[in-house]
Amino acid sequence: MAAEQGAPLDGPTLLGYVAEVADALPDDGVRRRLVVVGGALLAWHELRESTHDVDSAERLEPAFEAAVAQVGARHGLAATWINAAASRFLPVGFDPSGGEVILDHPKLVVLGADLDQVLLMKIFAGRESDTDDLGRLWPLTTFTTIAEVLHAYRAAYPHDEDDPFLASYLEGIVGEGNGT
Repeated sequence: MAAEQGAPLDGPTLLGYVAEVADALPDDGVRRRLVVVGGALLAWHELRESTHDVDSAERLEPAFEAAVAQVGARHGLAATWINAAASRFLPVGFDPSGGEVILDHPKLVVLGADLDQVLLMKIFAGRESDTDDLGRLWPLTTFTTIAEVLHAYRAAYPHDEDDPFLASYLEGIVGEGNGT
């Protein structure tokens, strides 16, 4: 379940809240991992002004959820302001190790997912907000042509129905000069 829509949060504010979650985690010798895949990742890259939640690629275990709820209550956020709702958009072969370290805390490492994979996820999700994100993400990916994106997309989502308009949709976002 995604977080309720509250006040939008910018990247530095979210990062501060995530650091508070790390501090609130139990001292049980377990170093947890959060792999961020959505709008918070874009906010941390300054590609988007704000977002309402932090999308995790992985389910949160109970101790993590409790720390998230505790920090959320302190700041007037939904108990699920960090959630795994975006995990349903993960591509086949999603590899969290390809991302960058955003926060390195003794109790928590926060990784930003590989931006190529995030671009593919946003294509698959196909929400209105994802259209703007695609244009912002494109220059930071390794893709150089729409044909490369389409090939990667088909490999990442082999069971998704072929969309005959996907290439023209992407050309409209990233520019026709990127070739198909």
